[in-house]
Amino acid sequence: MWSHYPSQPSAQHWSMAWPLHDLNNGLPPWMAYLARTRSVAHQVEAYRRLLQHLDNYRRIPVLPFDEAAAVAFQQLRRARLRIGTMDLKIAAIAVSRDTTLLSRNLADFRQVPGLQVEDWTA
Repeated sequence: MWSHYPSQPSAQHWSMAWPLHDLNNGLPPWMAYLARTRSVAHQVEAYRRLLQHLDNYRRIPVLPFDEAAAVAFQQLRRARLRIGTMDLKIAAIAVSRDTTLLSRNLADFRQVPGLQVEDWTA
């Protein structure tokens, strides 16, 4: 997720932040992988990569699912959008902060009224 200040659109005014619950999406695959590894060498490498993953999270500010996001979430739920709950929470965090969400999932996020979303992978 990126936050920007539209009055000054230069690159120096962009800042990056993660939605807090995105960590929930990143850890389970790592834990499942660790549970499947059989050799100690693979476990050492897996833990090294997991630590690197966590270090990346620590370096980037985290946006909480707070009261403002909860209000936005409830409003979006009442709109009965066909979007998963976690994606709707991500959208609510972005909408409540008037930020631009970066995602490859434009099909879902473009359904959200008031959400600015861009795909920078293209």
